[in-house]
Amino acid sequence: SSGINAEWPLRPGDACRKERDDIDSQLSELKTAHQEQITACEMKERELVRYTAMLKEKDNSLDKRSKDSIELNSKVEDLLNSLNHSRKLYEALEKEKSTDCDSALIPLL
Repeated sequence: SSGINAEWPLRPGDACRKERDDIDSQLSELKTAHQEQITACEMKERELVRYTAMLKEKDNSLDKRSKDSIELNSKVEDLLNSLNHSRKLYEALEKEKSTDCDSALIPLL
C-alpha cells in the first residue's frame, strides 16, 4: 500500500527522528555559515593588520621626510645667513677700498 504520502504511516518515533534529523541538518548549515563568517572575519582582520602596518610605514616615511625637510631648511637658512654676511663684508671692503682711493687722491688735487 503505497499511499498518497510515502511517509505515511509513520512508525512510533519516526516523527521525532525526522524532526531531530531536520534540526541536525539546520544546525550543520548554521555551523557551516558561522565558520564561513569566522573565516571571512579572520581574513579581514589580517587585511587590517597589513594595512595598519603599511600606514605605519608610510607615517614613519613621512616623519623622516619631515625631519629631513626641517634639516634641509635649517641648512639653507644657515647658507643664506652666511651668504648675507659675506655680501655685507664684501660691501664693507668695497666701500673701504673706494674711500682709500678717494683719500689717496685728495692730496694730489
